[in-house]
Amino acid sequence: MVTAKTVVIIADDDPLVRITYKYCFEEADYQCLTADDGHQALCLLEQHRNCVLVLDVFMPGMDGIETLLDVRRRHPHVPVIVVSGGAGGDYDFLGAAQKLGACAVVRKPASPRLLVDIIESVAQVSCS
Repeated sequence: MVTAKTVVIIADDDPLVRITYKYCFEEADYQCLTADDGHQALCLLEQHRNCVLVLDVFMPGMDGIETLLDVRRRHPHVPVIVVSGGAGGDYDFLGAAQKLGACAVVRKPASPRLLVDIIESVAQVSCS
């Protein structure tokens, strides 16, 4: 169940996106942690049990799709919201993310308010 004590982990390689989302989520009374790649996000998930992951698709190192697959394998209960600007040509990365177990997918630029609404409703969505 997602509550105000839920930790929101924001994994995005763009520092402006991380800062913007973090500010908005904290205004909604969520504790926020940030990661600039998938490896950092996975390390944070190991330390925090009650969390939601907001995950960008395109990141250096471990990208969002790889991270999503690892999260589904190691932490199947963790809700994952995938965001992407869609710079992948003809391939539908958001559609793929949804098929691979993302609770929600959002095209960038994503309104932080929309993401807060999704976080607040994610407890009622089956993510596995």
